[in-house]
Amino acid sequence: MTDLKRKQDLLTPGTHKLRIEVIPIKTFGFGSDIDYKPIAVGEIDMIVKNTPIDRNDPDACLPVAKMTDKALEAKIMLAYKNRGLKGTPKEVRIISDRWYIAKHQYTGVPLRRTVTAVIGVSKDGKCSRDEFSFAQDYDGSTYQNEVYLYGEGIGTEREISCKCFKP
Repeated sequence: MTDLKRKQDLLTPGTHKLRIEVIPIKTFGFGSDIDYKPIAVGEIDMIVKNTPIDRNDPDACLPVAKMTDKALEAKIMLAYKNRGLKGTPKEVRIISDRWYIAKHQYTGVPLRRTVTAVIGVSKDGKCSRDEFSFAQDYDGSTYQNEVYLYGEGIGTEREISCKCFKP
């Protein structure tokens, strides 16, 4: 049902009949080539109301921000753009509740601090979200102003409705 909720803008208002089949499968080894038949079949009616998508629903859109800092969000957006990733970033939500500080293993001196954020992106008329870590380096006395993308993404990209973003 979560997958339907994530693509609710594709469903027209009204009643939709959903057919559900439970089919056992074996993906490898002896028996993987057998054409299995359904062991259970059923139908349910799903009623789609004519309501707008709830942009605050973390399952359908973006997760709730745990940190709100407009200046940091702008730096995160810039870091994403500077990395040259595909798509146009539309919205940032910082999902870390605090900075994580990485320290040198022997001296304990701070090296950098990181936060995790979800970026909402549009590309070719479709929208998606993904999690990334962003960092600020420590120069011995203070954290640098620059925020940069730390790593390549967490691998949680998934499609969402473009209506999830602020107009």
